[in-house]
Parts: sequence; C-alpha cells; structure tokens
Amino acid sequence: MKSFGLIIRIYAALLLIIPAIFVSCEKDPKKIGVDIQPPEDKLPVHHTDTSSLISYSVREDSVRTDELSINLLGSNFDPVFGKTIASFATQVRMSKSGIDFGENPRVDSLILSMVYVGYYGDINTTQTVRVYELLEDILIDSSYYSNKKAQHSDIDLAHHTFIPKPNDSLIADGITQPPQLRINLSAISPILANKIFNASEDVLADNDQFLEYFKGLYITTDPLNYEGSILYFNMITATSSLTLYYSNDSLDGLSFDMLINENCTRFNQYEHFNYDFADQQLRKQIIFTDTTLGKDILYLQAMGGVKSMIRFPYLSNFTATTKVAVNEAVLYLHNNNADSEYDAPISLTLLRLDEDGDLVLLTDYFEGSDYFGGVYDEGSSSYKFRITRFVQEVLSGELTNPVLNLSISGASTIANRVVLNGPENQINKIRLEITYIELD
Repeated sequence: MKSFGLIIRIYAALLLIIPAIFVSCEKDPKKIGVDIQPPEDKLPVHHTDTSSLISYSVREDSVRTDELSINLLGSNFDPVFGKTIASFATQVRMSKSGIDFGENPRVDSLILSMVYVGYYGDINTTQTVRVYELLEDILIDSSYYSNKKAQHSDIDLAHHTFIPKPNDSLIADGITQPPQLRINLSAISPILANKIFNASEDVLADNDQFLEYFKGLYITTDPLNYEGSILYFNMITATSSLTLYYSNDSLDGLSFDMLINENCTRFNQYEHFNYDFADQQLRKQIIFTDTTLGKDILYLQAMGGVKSMIRFPYLSNFTATTKVAVNEAVLYLHNNNADSEYDAPISLTLLRLDEDGDLVLLTDYFEGSDYFGGVYDEGSSSYKFRITRFVQEVLSGELTNPVLNLSISGASTIANRVVLNGPENQINKIRLEITYIELD
C-alpha cells in the first residue's frame, strides 16, 4: 500500500510539472530566437503599403451557365451598370411515359411553376415575362455560356405581367406551396397544350422521343427603364414544373406533370445591351478602354458582366539591392459606395493569368479560404486577399509581370455588382501591404 501511495504522489507531481513544461515551450512565432540571437544580429521587420498598382476594368467575355443549381430571370436598370436582362432556356421531361389523354381532350390550362429561392434588386417593380418554345436541341453533354442566344419560336405563349413575391407562399392544387411564379401558357393561345395533346403514341412513349418533338422553353422578360430585379429560381425542385390541366369526354379535373429535373439541359442567358445605358465613367473604361480611369474607380458585375485586372509593375524592383523574405502580403479592396441599395457580393475571386493567358489559381489559394480571404467584411466595407506566396514568387523571379484577374465569386448564378476604389482614390484606395525582412 505504501508503494501505491508513493506512485500516487509521483503521478500528482508529474501533473503539475508537465503543463509547466508545455507552457514554457509555447513560444510566439514572432519571438522565436529572441533569447538566443544577439541584438546586433536581429533582422529588422519592415512594412510598406506604397507598392505601385495598376488596375482597370474590362468586360467579361461570358460565364458558363449550363446545369446550374439556380436559374436567373428578370430585368434590372442599375444607375451605374445600366440595363440587364436575365433569361434561360430549359428542357421539359414527362413525369411518366405512355400517357393517354382520353377521348377529345380539352385544355383547362397549362401552368409553368417556378419556385423562388432569392432575388437581387427592387421586387416592387412590375415585370413582364414572355415564354417561347425552343426550336433547337440543347444537349446535356454540351457547354453553354451566358452569351448564347437560344433559338426559339416567335409565338409568345405568355406575356405575363406580375409583381414578384419571392417571400409569399400560396395555395395551389388545394395545398400550401412555397413561393413561386405561376404562368398560364394557355391564356393567350392553347397552341402548346394542343401540341402536347396531338403528340403521337411514339412521341409519348419515352422522353427521348418527347424531347425531339418538344425541345423545351425559352423564358425571358421585357427590359425595364427603371429599377427592377433579377429573380432566382430553383427549377429542379419537384414543385417547379409544367402542368397540363385538362378534361376529356370521361373525366374532368385531370392533370399531367412535365418536370424540369437534373436530367434536363438548361442554361442562363444574360444581356447587358453593350452598356449603352450605363454610367459614362463605366462606359469610358470598359467600352472605350480608357484604362487610366481605373486609377480612381473599379467595377465588378456578375452575370458575365465586368471584371477588373490588377498589375504590380514595379514590385520586382523591391529586390534590386537586397534579398527579401516576405512575412505577409495583403491586398485590400474597399467598397466605393457601401450605402448603396445594391448589396455587395459576399465574396470575390482572385486568379492569375499564366503565360498562355489562361486563368490559374494563386499558390496562396491552396492555404485555404480562411487564409486566402476574399470575403466581404461589412464592418470595414472591404475585401482582403492574403497573397504572401504570390508576392514572394514575384520577388524571387518565378513570376514575371504577372496580371491578376478580379471577379465576383459565383458570377453565373448571382446578380450582384460592386464599385471599388482604385489605387489613386483619395479615400481607402486599393493597396498592397507587405511585411518583410531584408536578408542581406
């Protein structure tokens, strides 16, 4: 028993000693070597935010928009970016094959239902949706971009005027359903409903034949000259569908669902009208390519709109007289109008152009999003990117005259925009802060 008591006392003593050992070993990384390095040999840490930048905005060629989780629809008139329309094309598939509509089927209505999942802009503005039948095959294994013009019939199936209600549920088919836009495609003419009724047994036998017969829908809106909004829809939820309500000689109140699901090809189309209606300062910079205007203001717009380029022409001169080790390099970008009614995007994307002009990830990106950054901070109305490795690669000569590409994250499925301060703006300019030590 005495030996057991001795063991307990030794164990208790170790519990006191071991934490002290670990605490004594936990050094501040910034102070490592302070106790052993002679004062005269310590390397001084320098800080600078005076590195010259060149930045300017340019038009985005396009963004890929096929088979996305969200489809955009609507019209918006922005005082800075001008007029924009979001449209989309989609296939429609039968919920079951071999449907028999019975003797003398009659159209009650053909309803397109689209479930809201968000919006950007002013939803109090009245909009007008138009729906057309697609005239071209759209293929699941093809890539589609925001500047793709869908080929469609000239026959308007809807001409539906409405005020968006993305936050209001509704009663449909006797049950409460999520917020959705419902458009009657037979209100003007039963032409599409009759086309479905008149399909042969072979066409209705399977979806491959059905898609050859009815290629899908193109959905767009009339342009607005004031305010408006871009609406976000989840088209692959079960509630988003094309439903044919009908009767025949035997029964009333029948319905047939045609679905828009993961197997349906669909793509967004965005139109910015060549920025003819945009602010003149933006037009001068992105249409007439006056890149010097980027010294003061930069523009970013989603939906295949506007991106910005950033260069550091004299950064390599940093090591002209001495070698440098970069401790940290942070690029700061400030919102020019944080009080705007248009919300700034949640995050930005920063890429690099390689020797072939292709966009590639920065080395810093692989350190993780918490390290790399790019998320909007509402408190400071700014974004920041930690690009330490990138700057070190420039200083070491691994990268020569690099160009960075700044754009809005998720630009295919959101409508956000933001105006940023340029490198010579008098208030919160874009800047690169570098902390470094000189090695010799």
